[in-house]
Amino acid sequence: MKPSLSLLTASLVLAALSPLQAQTTLIDWSHLWNYMHPTTGALPAGSGLTEPHPIGSAPWYADQATFDANYTGPSFSITAVDSEAGLNAGPLGYGTATYMGTPLPPPAEFITHGTLLVPSAEGNRYSAYFRTTFTVPDDGNVYDEPVIRYILDDGGFIYLDGVLVLRVNINPGINDVYFAPAANTASTETHIRTGQLSLARGSLTGGNTEVASAIAGNATVVQQVASLAPGIHTLAVALHNKDASSSDLLMALQLQAGHPNCLLVATVSDVNRDTNGTANDPLDDTVDFNVRIVPTGSFSASWEISGPVGSSAIGQGGAYDSEVSISGIPIAEFGGEDLALILADSADPFCNTEIKIFPPRIIATDQSAGTAVAVGTTGPIPNIDWVFDDTARTMVMNNGAGGARKIVTSSVVDLSARREVLFTGVLQIDDTSSGNELADSFVAYLIIDGDTLNPINLITPHDTLVADGVLSDDELAPTPGTFVRDLSYEIPASASSVQIVIEGINNSASETFTVRDLLFFRPPGGLFFEVAGSGTDLVFTWDSMNDSLYNLRSVTAPSTAPPATWLIWDGHGEIPATPPSNSLTIPRPADAERYFVLESIPIPPIFEEDFESGPGLWTTGSDGAAGTAWELGVPVNGPGTANSLVNCFGTNLTADYDFDGNAWLRSPPIDLTTAPSATLSYQHYTDIEPPESIAPFTVFDFGRLSVLDADSGLELAVIQTDLTGFSLLWEKVTWAVPAAALGHVVRFEFRLQSDDVANYPGWYLDDVLVTVP
Repeated sequence: MKPSLSLLTASLVLAALSPLQAQTTLIDWSHLWNYMHPTTGALPAGSGLTEPHPIGSAPWYADQATFDANYTGPSFSITAVDSEAGLNAGPLGYGTATYMGTPLPPPAEFITHGTLLVPSAEGNRYSAYFRTTFTVPDDGNVYDEPVIRYILDDGGFIYLDGVLVLRVNINPGINDVYFAPAANTASTETHIRTGQLSLARGSLTGGNTEVASAIAGNATVVQQVASLAPGIHTLAVALHNKDASSSDLLMALQLQAGHPNCLLVATVSDVNRDTNGTANDPLDDTVDFNVRIVPTGSFSASWEISGPVGSSAIGQGGAYDSEVSISGIPIAEFGGEDLALILADSADPFCNTEIKIFPPRIIATDQSAGTAVAVGTTGPIPNIDWVFDDTARTMVMNNGAGGARKIVTSSVVDLSARREVLFTGVLQIDDTSSGNELADSFVAYLIIDGDTLNPINLITPHDTLVADGVLSDDELAPTPGTFVRDLSYEIPASASSVQIVIEGINNSASETFTVRDLLFFRPPGGLFFEVAGSGTDLVFTWDSMNDSLYNLRSVTAPSTAPPATWLIWDGHGEIPATPPSNSLTIPRPADAERYFVLESIPIPPIFEEDFESGPGLWTTGSDGAAGTAWELGVPVNGPGTANSLVNCFGTNLTADYDFDGNAWLRSPPIDLTTAPSATLSYQHYTDIEPPESIAPFTVFDFGRLSVLDADSGLELAVIQTDLTGFSLLWEKVTWAVPAAALGHVVRFEFRLQSDDVANYPGWYLDDVLVTVP
């Protein structure tokens, strides 16, 4: 069975979602538009001084009848001198639109220009003009509450039947003249915005609540439009760049109006993240869930998923008033947080509703059964101010807006077939301020066997100033700097299940919480070991872990000799682990009395280096100024001796590192393609210029440790940044290799960078080990 992350139905509260107002689309993204685009720094000849038509004639944005009868300006259909014109499909524009490559939220509702315009020369890019007609059906329905969904990069004016109805990114008092610039143009090409024309005159609209955090409106309602009468209407857009050298221009527009003939209310349950057998690769995960839809009004027998455009879920659906399973949605569609799906009646696409699915986020690893299993969150986690990295299995909060604690709860980890299990993790606080953030606080605890009344508080060892069960004030960060608070607990063998709960308040941009390295695993030593007779055989059973090998040793009479010196019995040495337990059957010995002991030995490292045999496949180089290099040999500077034996690597063995250095040392290729996890350890000595002692505590010189793909050289993960300071002696450092590096042949890169102010002995490295369970 493939491991997966499941959410309990009872903990997922999505039953009260508001139905989305289903409207008729009157103008879609690929609608045909007449356009007129000046190709020089001025409007075409004869167009007047300020508008693309002679003064006194009908404006280009008039209704169709008036336009046809009285308009005498440049053509909106046939290209003329100094202009490009035609009738073509939207979206229209030139340059690169961010939304088409990096849509927010994904997937994109359109992925390319319908019409690619020819940009005028840089310095002459002012405005472009678009007009179209659309028909409101005379079918007895009321087409009220019209909504324009748009990307107008950079801004402009929108007219309905010759009347200005919406100003987008245009400062107050600016008229629609050719040279008028757009303003306040942030996020104009990354999100589709929604402008509600039915709002009162002067209202701000044009926001986007589908993304986290939601973006504010950038448009002002000039004329309220409560409903659209049946018949033919004209919509026109004057699109303005922010300046004459803008690199791109985009007009993408959709017009919707009207209420549906039915109402759909959807509830979601049993959201599940399937790791597809690759617990260390979250990028290939898929999401499954159940949906129940209750309809009212006029509807057919079934419903289906109709959007967003490009979703692999489109077409899935089922009968009303029943649990319908939706499966196999790639995690990439969720854009790092959620996926908004449109559910529509099978016979009436305008009868629809919207649901948001929040997939479990991976925050921990369970190795207690011997193999790595991802542990995810449970319940919806919309916009809770924690930022998740599924690959690194971290959660970070910085300036989380204060207020109530933002709570994250893990899925239930099944411990029913385990003995004692250790839980470990880290809270890292990075504080760059000169004062304390009194409102910030943090607490973490375990819920064992669902007993929420008696949680196991994980921060108790650090809750020393005010013993209130919460970390705050100086308990978090007594001074500026980086502080690590260990989170650990030994879960007894009697426990059947456990959940992690993390809570944080962080309303300061100068303080960051990082929760990382959350792990469940079997404690070393104390193995369960028993022997039982079975006819003419003996059956040995013991707990096993995949980072160990086992020797069965035996003597006929114990002596003072330690058990580690007993002889291995009948060739049963270096027995591979078969987690969570091993079983070995042997013929019953003929001896009247015989003693057995089971010895656990660590699996030898897959890579070991003490630098006594030369550089081998280690490589060095520099991307900075001359004078700083990783050198192999006997250190004269810095520590003065290697950690073991004679040789080590160091940044200049006989002198301090130089100005503007950027020197790197890379390990030989190390094969982690089949590793479920891996550990890197080494001895190092550091004497690197410390950070500035006052805010903002600038780091000048620093070491950096990262993991590279051995073939391509691309960076897979960063293990440590901003290594500074001085160590009195050689120190052992141990890191869990990030999940993003597993499944690859890798090189570890040690890099030292310096500025042009001060010189220090640098960074020295010895006795490198990589182990794999």
